[in-house]
Amino acid sequence: MVPATHICSGKWKHRQRQAGHGLKKFRKYLLSLYEQTEKGTGKVAKKQQDNALKKYRRLLKDGYQEEPPSKPNPLGSGRLQNTKGRNLLLRLDEKREAVLAFAWHKCVPFTHKSY
Repeated sequence: MVPATHICSGKWKHRQRQAGHGLKKFRKYLLSLYEQTEKGTGKVAKKQQDNALKKYRRLLKDGYQEEPPSKPNPLGSGRLQNTKGRNLLLRLDEKREAVLAFAWHKCVPFTHKSY
């Protein structure tokens, strides 16, 4: 599982700077969801979950439009090369349920750190 705080951490912030404005919106959005869950002590209401998921998908779509598609390998073989920002978007898309788990389930922490 990928804790949502990974997106707000230093390593991901560095990728955000490289990636652009779309991923900054993601960070801001996840932090706003965290605030909606009363800083991790609650969960997003059922009625709001659909809207939250729609916004998440919209942010993904905007991010894909902002990030360039894969580039062919300069050597002409092997797999396509993605930018760091595009790789991050692909992970956010693949792991959507894990990233948003803190907002859907009260027992899932926003962070993996124990205080």
